[in-house]
Amino acid sequence: MVFPALVLNYFAQGALILADPAAIESPFYRMFPPIMLVPVVVLATVATVIASQAVITGAYSVTRQAIQLGFIPRLAILHTSEIHEGQIYIPRANTALLLGVLLLVAIFRTSNALASAYGVAVTTTMVVDGLLGFIVIWKFWEWRPWAAAAMMMPLIFVDTTFLSSNLLKIVDGAWAPLALGAAIVLLVLTWRRGTMLLLLKTRQNEVPLDTLVARLEKKPPHIVAGTAVFLTSDPSSAPTALLHNLSTTRSCTSTMSS
Repeated sequence: MVFPALVLNYFAQGALILADPAAIESPFYRMFPPIMLVPVVVLATVATVIASQAVITGAYSVTRQAIQLGFIPRLAILHTSEIHEGQIYIPRANTALLLGVLLLVAIFRTSNALASAYGVAVTTTMVVDGLLGFIVIWKFWEWRPWAAAAMMMPLIFVDTTFLSSNLLKIVDGAWAPLALGAAIVLLVLTWRRGTMLLLLKTRQNEVPLDTLVARLEKKPPHIVAGTAVFLTSDPSSAPTALLHNLSTTRSCTSTMSS
């Protein structure tokens, strides 16, 4: 139902502009009689609120996935449901969205001025989605590269054409999503590099797990009641927190004995 409705909507706006060029100022609302203008504005407002909720939900999901992949710093994630694991709320992401919207409103002031930024954001997303689709079809669906390219390249070519035309509007506002994207890429690269340097420095103090087990068999540590869990991303090495805990336990035991 949605696709035919959109086609009729856009075709009707085009027909209206062809019949009355002055309607280009607001072709959507010009299609309705004056008595229907207020209900249509209310309906458009409700649709905007629904769309904004989808954007917020998507931002939470993408932020959480980026945290799990180690692309951005860890943030507080609140689970709002005892049944659905994916129903979450991220306060800092919500605050960032609010500040971003207020900043865009302050910079562009009108929706017409924001059109160039919107166009670049949408077309860039479509190009990236096409490239990712090619990778998924090639690597995960195990298609031959030429078959995956034959399927996706026509779509990527059309999307790239739209993106190229929108890049001509960088001065008119298209710079905004590009600047935001560049800032996010810089954040990801900085965090990844810093995490890697910290990991390399930490690994210098780690001991292979087999070596640690052999040492503990020869000289068992002091055991207390309870269970401790030490998380690590490398199952072959003992985590630094475990080594520090064993060292502290032995120091305390030696002090108490003396």
